Amino acid sequence: MDVKYQVFISSTYIDLKEAREKITKAILSSYHIPIGMEMFNAGDEEQWEVIKKTIDVSDYYVLIIGHRYGSLTNEGISYTEKEYRYAKEKGIPIHIFIRNDNVATKPDERDEEPDLIQKLKAFKEEAKIGKMVDFWNDISDLESKVLLSLFKAMNSKKGIGWVRANKADINAMSDELVRLSKENHTLRDEVKRLENMIKARSPRIDVQIDGSNDLKFVITRRNDYKLYKPVKLEDLPEEVSKYLELNDINEYNAQLSKIYGLDDYNDEISSDKYLKDNHNKPVITVINNGTGKANDIDIVIEFPDELVIMKAANLNLDEIEKPEGLPEHLYDLAKERRQEEMLKQSPAFKSVTNLSKIVNAFGSHLIAGEQFSSRLALSEIAGSTLGNFNIRQSLSVSEEDNTIEINIDDLLHTNELNFEDEDYIIVPRKAGSYEIKVSIICEEYETRDEIIIPVTIEETVKYFDVENYL
Repeated sequence: MDVKYQVFISSTYIDLKEAREKITKAILSSYHIPIGMEMFNAGDEEQWEVIKKTIDVSDYYVLIIGHRYGSLTNEGISYTEKEYRYAKEKGIPIHIFIRNDNVATKPDERDEEPDLIQKLKAFKEEAKIGKMVDFWNDISDLESKVLLSLFKAMNSKKGIGWVRANKADINAMSDELVRLSKENHTLRDEVKRLENMIKARSPRIDVQIDGSNDLKFVITRRNDYKLYKPVKLEDLPEEVSKYLELNDINEYNAQLSKIYGLDDYNDEISSDKYLKDNHNKPVITVINNGTGKANDIDIVIEFPDELVIMKAANLNLDEIEKPEGLPEHLYDLAKERRQEEMLKQSPAFKSVTNLSKIVNAFGSHLIAGEQFSSRLALSEIAGSTLGNFNIRQSLSVSEEDNTIEINIDDLLHTNELNFEDEDYIIVPRKAGSYEIKVSIICEEYETRDEIIIPVTIEETVKYFDVENYL
């Protein structure tokens, strides 16, 4: 039988009109049926239903991408991308041809708006995923590549096609339809039976952060970081300025002007204080709320750019090295003079101050010793027992991708796992409302779920407490 295949041609129109005409004529000359937007009013929603039906009965789908994204639909995507997504959803064999970026074009053949350029770039990347893509320079190049691609497909992956009624074996087709109908009925019953079996023991995985599916963080921004910057006497708080002279200020400012790398040092102080104030150590909980055991669970947690994931080992909270020649800070100088004044007024204050220093020093030593002892004991326990422990789950952090990946061998239903001793922290960067995307893949049941965890980041400012500092 002579089978005619229907080929749907999808592209932007104005910049690729000549290319579409060439491809249409080439397909017609091959005795097949080209069809495309020329037949439809793309802005009419009723016509979109016609386009969908036309794609449904097409054997092959040809996507031609130039340097324009095209006019937008109500969904915010171009009509070409809308057609492509529908053809992909329906499983129509897709042939993609993308014009090379470095090809010389006329001004009206390229988008100039940054938003459209970005949408076109994203569309190209989406089209490349999992598809064979060919690149073209000019129309003759495109014509030959389209025909060659369709010729190969028509010989290796034949579509249904169209046949003249007088050429078809009606009786044979009728018998085949009856057979397929019976086979379809049997398969549907089997699928239903298997689905019921799976539902009876299927897991359902949920992921929570800090015991919630709705996160809130608060950014603390301080103006009391003791930075080293030139000051004026009148700008200092009265509690500080009353212990200083103008010469103190002038000498302090003069010394600062001679120090190399002072701005970098101030930035390091600010960054260090910010991390100390705002890093969070969350607990991630994976829960099986289903009715069956889950095996081979892979979870990827994607954080927004405003919520940074860091390995705790990379969190540098050590004392920052001071630049050479750094003067005593004016606040510290005022504090010393205030204490000297109080000593003169009350000698008893001296003994209290000395006792406080001794207790603080001795207490710090004891606390440090206890921490060291505890860490040593923990490492000894870990060294003696972890070697025989069967690890069934793991968590890894990618600072580059800003993601956390969790792998779990198995998780019984109604059970949960807490990841709280892992080497990672979260640092909020900017106030606002954001989303954390959680992808869950359960290999055994071939399921893939997605959870969106809303995140609210608020901001508060803490001001310098001069009285408490002094």
